[in-house]
Amino acid sequence: LLRSVKLHGARHAATASARLIQSALKRLRDLADTRCRIVAHAAIDSIFFCRHFFPKTFRQESPGFHRDIWALLDDPSARYINIQVQRDGAKTTLLRSYAAKRIAYGLSRTILYIGASQDKAKASVGWIKTQVERNKHFTSTFGLTPSRNNWTNERLQIHHGAEESSIWVIALGITGSVRGINL
Repeated sequence: LLRSVKLHGARHAATASARLIQSALKRLRDLADTRCRIVAHAAIDSIFFCRHFFPKTFRQESPGFHRDIWALLDDPSARYINIQVQRDGAKTTLLRSYAAKRIAYGLSRTILYIGASQDKAKASVGWIKTQVERNKHFTSTFGLTPSRNNWTNERLQIHHGAEESSIWVIALGITGSVRGINL
């Protein structure tokens, strides 16, 4: 009788363990499916991309003209665009997140920030650097890792796991020298 109880208990434990494993696998599949839907939606809705991956930066509701700006930025046929927006219109914030989106989806291999001074350009590169270092949701979703050999506020090398490539982000001042940039 004791042997029968032990055997029954072992079968019950194995069945319970199998149920736990199946439940965990289902949660993982649901998580992967949810992540795929988020990535797909963020690819076509840039305001959603910003709000979902950078909630600390995009805390307020976006004004209507931000959709117009994103329509220009996301239009592949518009190679050269001119965006003129009033003070406090979030120009810098939108362009930083635009660069982050290009990095996330592997659309750019080199991003050059040119500012009125190198310090202004370094601030934008620094924002991207901070996102890659601290925003685990952003980096884990898109498979982004920093290269410790090229990791300053002037020059970043980001490894894109899904694309198996490096993305460079460089800061220069408008009056600085652009000669000798080796990637």
